[in-house]
Amino acid sequence: MKTFTIILALTIIFVSEASFAQETESLADSPEMRAMFEADQSDREGGLDGIDWDIVNRNDAQRREQTFELLRAGRLNTTRDYLHAAYIFQHGNTVDQARLALSLAWISASIDQENMEAREMTAGAWDRLMMRYRQPQWYGTQAEKPGVDAEWGMYEVLEGAISDKERETMGLPPLEELRKHFEEMFQDPEQPEE
Repeated sequence: MKTFTIILALTIIFVSEASFAQETESLADSPEMRAMFEADQSDREGGLDGIDWDIVNRNDAQRREQTFELLRAGRLNTTRDYLHAAYIFQHGNTVDQARLALSLAWISASIDQENMEAREMTAGAWDRLMMRYRQPQWYGTQAEKPGVDAEWGMYEVLEGAISDKERETMGLPPLEELRKHFEEMFQDPEQPEE
């Protein structure tokens, strides 16, 4: 409940004023947030089979703690800061972490409505939240390996929840292209990062 209250407060504070986007244009990105984002992405290089997930999970937990401290201290200011924070929480394991990732991505996209990466992250965070609830995703951005002996593949999609036109507004290709992308990605032993 505490996390939900923080999410709600962040959303109200940072999105309710139209002038916020203009004010943040003069602010610099947080170097700490950028470094954590770069470390997060670096941990995921080498493909799924080349990653030591025990180490990555430990690093992810530490980065989430540090990011949460930056949020509490009011040290995230720019669309990029919120986007990078969304990536950090996107790699969490709980519903609350997925909710926070969605809120942070949404704030990023609201600060800079032309930021297509923030829109894509918002769609991906929504899909990840649906996964955490064990519900079908809407946009088609998430993959899963449903069991130890199972193959990786696209996580179940709720057909018709989102149109391809709506996907396009979020910076995503049509659903069939996303399906093909996942098929090709999981045939290639060199796994791209999340």
